[in-house]
This record gives sequence, C-alpha cells and structure tokens, in this order.
Amino acid sequence: MKKRSNSALTMKDKAALENRLRSSASWFYWIAVLAAIQGTAIAFQLGDVSFIGLGVTLVIDPAVRTFLTGLGAQSPLSLSLLSLTCTLVFCGFFVLCGFLGGRRHLWAFMTGICLYTLDALVCILIKDYISLIFHAGALVALLPGPGIIKQLHQMNQAELLV
Repeated sequence: MKKRSNSALTMKDKAALENRLRSSASWFYWIAVLAAIQGTAIAFQLGDVSFIGLGVTLVIDPAVRTFLTGLGAQSPLSLSLLSLTCTLVFCGFFVLCGFLGGRRHLWAFMTGICLYTLDALVCILIKDYISLIFHAGALVALLPGPGIIKQLHQMNQAELLV
C-alpha cells in the first residue's frame, strides 16, 4: 500500500514538473513573438517598440541598411524586408528552443538561454536598459527549465529501475 502512495506522489510530482517545464519553455515563444513585433515595427518604421524585443534587432536593422545601401540598393522596401527576415531567423530559433525545450531537450533549452543572455549583453552595449530589464525577467523565468528537465530525466530513470 505504501508503494502505491509513493507512486501516486511521484506521478503528481512529475505532472507538476511537466507544467513548470511548459511554463518555462513558453517564454521562448514570448521572446519570439515580441521580437517579431519589434522587427516589423522597426523595418516598416511603425514606431519605437525596441524595449519589447531583441537587442540584436537594433543592431541588425542599421547594419543591413548600411550594407545594402553600400551595394547600391535604393528600395526602402527591400531594405526593410531583408532586415525583417534576419530578425525572423532569430525568432524562429527561439520558437525551436521553446518547442524542443518543452520536450525535454536540454541542449535546446541551454542554447536558447545562452543566446538570449548574449542578446542581453547586446542591450548593455547599446545602452538599451529598458529592454535589459525585460531580458532579466525572461531569463529568471527560463533558468529553472534545465533543472526541471534533469529532474524529469531522473524520475524516468528511477521508474525504469522499479
């Protein structure tokens, strides 16, 4: 009888950990969506929403515009679309990290956290401190993910031994 209650407790703990993992991994989706909004607003000059997105977008857009203008590109639309495409590549990467991280792929979670931390460093370099505050909050929500994945893997191993 005691073994059954431990098993029930383990299943309850496992479900709670799964929920915490999904919650943590979902922050990668928020990062991607907000960065896409930011990238769109910057590319099409819809207003300043730099505080909600990636610091790298604030570097990509002027770099792409300078590069293409140097090559003789004149079309503002082509400059905007290439800049937005570069930003969307980063967004796609964060979506992938959220998807795979939520399915217990530790490497994806860790890679996403490392990339987002590097983006926070970009925010420091360009002195975008409001965005840095958002980055810090998101990182606080992301950081438990790898530990949760490890706990879930340990629980699975323990179940296999029983």
